[in-house]
Amino acid sequence: MRKIIKAAAGVAASLLMAGSITVLSAPRTAEAAAPCGVDLGRYGGLSYESRGTGARALECALKQNGYSKWVYMNQYINKAELGYVNDFQRKKKLKVGGLNKQTWTAMLSTGRQAYVKWGSRSEDVKRLQRSITAAGRYVPPTGYFGPDTESAVKAYQRSMGLKITGTGNEQVWGALQKGRALSWNETRITGAGRAEKAVTFAYAQIGDMYGYGATGPNRWDCSGLTQGAWKSAGVSLPRTTTAQYDAKKKVSRSSLRPGDIVFYYSGRSHAGIYVGGGQIIHSSRAGEPVAKVSLGMMPYNGAVRPA
Repeated sequence: MRKIIKAAAGVAASLLMAGSITVLSAPRTAEAAAPCGVDLGRYGGLSYESRGTGARALECALKQNGYSKWVYMNQYINKAELGYVNDFQRKKKLKVGGLNKQTWTAMLSTGRQAYVKWGSRSEDVKRLQRSITAAGRYVPPTGYFGPDTESAVKAYQRSMGLKITGTGNEQVWGALQKGRALSWNETRITGAGRAEKAVTFAYAQIGDMYGYGATGPNRWDCSGLTQGAWKSAGVSLPRTTTAQYDAKKKVSRSSLRPGDIVFYYSGRSHAGIYVGGGQIIHSSRAGEPVAKVSLGMMPYNGAVRPA
């Protein structure tokens, strides 16, 4: 009798173990997934064996949408992950195949339809900022709902035919979660358009390594990055930091806008692109990748606005 009871307990334990394994390997819900920590200036197309920060952003987005079994968070796109993208597209009734703005917009906006407005500061604000960037209107992913975010939300509402409130409401979230993105022409914004392109370019280089005297496409020194960012926006800059400072319009620290070039140290020997929210993107020194850091982490010494 004792042997029978022991055997039954062993079977029960085996079944419980099997059940536990099943739960652990099953896709998690979006609510259980950790917030995606990758910010890009442009969410573009990826393919099998794509690598880098774009691949990492997709892996984060897949986990947030409940796909986790074969998502390894290794900045490398495998076939299973592309299959998950296609499954998501079918569920959302989006065009299946490829990774376009509509898919990114729907994936990044997944979650509760939290009401956010001017002054709000939260992960929901950051999710809204990433989603609108994916939809085609860049907004710095700061987590703070300020003038840049309000302007972007209004532009999105205008393009989608929604009531223009400048707030992240149910209508805005609903459109984003359906993958409604801006057309190419709608993403061309007058005035700040070139600055937005420069910022988008800078975000796309995050993760590239520093190289002394390097001007891209995969290695940069500090002024090579600022020059390359503004070249992508059609604006020519001199090669060195001091020449860039001398050549363009000076702006005060309190007046900084995304796209401005900020300079550091007594001889203005270092520079970065201001991206909003008190942060810059820069290429710092040998052995370090292009990164987004605090504006105040080095001795500030002026700023210019190239356009």
